[in-house]
Amino acid sequence: MSNAETAVKPCFGIVWQPFNELSVYGNYVENFGLSQGHNANQQPLPALTAQQYEAGIKTEWFDGKLTGSLAWFEITKQNLPIPDTSPLGLLNGAMVAIGEVRSRGVEMDVADEILPGWRVIGNYACVDARVINDSDNSGGTGNVGHRLPNVPRNAASLWNTYELQDTVLRGLKFGAGVVMRDQREGDLNNGIQLPGYATVDLMASYGFEVGKTKLTTQINAYNILDKGYYESTNGALSLVPIGYGIMPGAPTTVMGMVKVEF
Repeated sequence: MSNAETAVKPCFGIVWQPFNELSVYGNYVENFGLSQGHNANQQPLPALTAQQYEAGIKTEWFDGKLTGSLAWFEITKQNLPIPDTSPLGLLNGAMVAIGEVRSRGVEMDVADEILPGWRVIGNYACVDARVINDSDNSGGTGNVGHRLPNVPRNAASLWNTYELQDTVLRGLKFGAGVVMRDQREGDLNNGIQLPGYATVDLMASYGFEVGKTKLTTQINAYNILDKGYYESTNGALSLVPIGYGIMPGAPTTVMGMVKVEF
């Protein structure tokens, strides 16, 4: 395999707006990426290629206060790199390119200003991500139909924010949200599973002007209930337990930010 690869890939889409509040769209894209990683013999992996179909609707009502979108998508990738679980591969941190994987699902987003200053934002995704051809996986076959590691079947989040209106504290905003993830596979062999989880986050911000300069201070508190959970794995096969790397989720974390706009 040569280190240099080139390709020309198509990309096109269409949008139809039957009336002002509704748009219907569809698109098709092909991607071509650089080889990612090397095999146990220190040779670069073949280039990552992908094809994506997407179709959906977007809507907007009440002068933009209520917006929503619903999309169906299908993404197929070839030569996706995964950890090489052979003894030599583990020693060299090598990867192998699996033949073909496919992610198919729906995603929905809704945002609404319920009252002046009070905004609710929610999203939900249902994804079926599976191996559809593993003939190029030097680590072995038998994974066709298996779910991809670290991809939840169901994922959702819900956020509320409120910004004070018409007071001396105008510009002060508070927010609270919850992030949810379904059970995920821990490896390509589907030998272990990471349990689902939900975390609660908080935020507060205050924006004000100093002359012609706008300053915004913000503080975010993540996982305020200090929920213990597992975020991801390295996707190694359960046939070689030593190859596992399971990443725990972060405990309660607080971060601050200051933004200056001239």
